[in-house]
Amino acid sequence: MEQEKYEQLVENLFLIMPLLKKKLVKQDLYSEEMDLSPSHIHILLALEEMGSLSISELAKTVMVSKTNMTPLIQKLIDKNYVERTYDKKDRRYIHISLTEAGNGFLENHKALVINGLKGKIAKFNEEELEKFLISLEALKKLLNNIE
Repeated sequence: MEQEKYEQLVENLFLIMPLLKKKLVKQDLYSEEMDLSPSHIHILLALEEMGSLSISELAKTVMVSKTNMTPLIQKLIDKNYVERTYDKKDRRYIHISLTEAGNGFLENHKALVINGLKGKIAKFNEEELEKFLISLEALKKLLNNIE
């Protein structure tokens, strides 16, 4: 592929993420009522996907500094969405894991997001829906090939 196409591809990739967030993610899902930030949601989703993690592993996974993780995790503990457990062999190591309440919250949150997305794409006509579906499937396949 020629250099110009590479640059165009990289520029489009750079621009698509904020556009997806702006157009598809309902910002009021992180409202004061919920009292959680997107970082809190990312932590919960990481724990759901990967299971119990140390604070360092979790910080690396969600790309937040370890010092910023402490208040984020504490808020989730206060809401009973996660729990802190100490390693049996070395109590200096702390593991964070989802609670039942955290799993329930995520299920509700995912349902809200899915309903919001359904509302957004309901405005597409049949041809647009088909193009969007084909494009997303192709993008997902390509992204899965990236290490």
